[in-house]
Amino acid sequence: MRTLLSQIYERQDRSCLGLDPELFQPTPDDLGGAALAVWWCEQCPVLMLCRDWALTHVESGVWGGLTEQARAALLRSRRPRARCPGCKGWKITHSGVNQICLSCGVSWRAQRRATPEQPAAAVA
Repeated sequence: MRTLLSQIYERQDRSCLGLDPELFQPTPDDLGGAALAVWWCEQCPVLMLCRDWALTHVESGVWGGLTEQARAALLRSRRPRARCPGCKGWKITHSGVNQICLSCGVSWRAQRRATPEQPAAAVA
């Protein structure tokens, strides 16, 4: 079974391929270097794979378009939420009662969340 990291490194269309790896390891006070690394990541078709990897593993530097500080803030604020059933991405928006994946365009009916006084099994 291939790991997520091996899937990332096998991709020949990733933006970081051929770039100096040090570009993605800016010092904490190098905001320009971090912004450049984030820019390269935002152009990459492997962005969400890298982001998923970085959010589940301890990594230094910029991964998936997020600095170490941005990943820490995201993990602190993360609540259980929907993932796209198609691409498993997190970029979800809402339209009425539907959720729409901004990465692949799949839409599905949003599930209501249980409230503390209402158990999950009772939610329709």
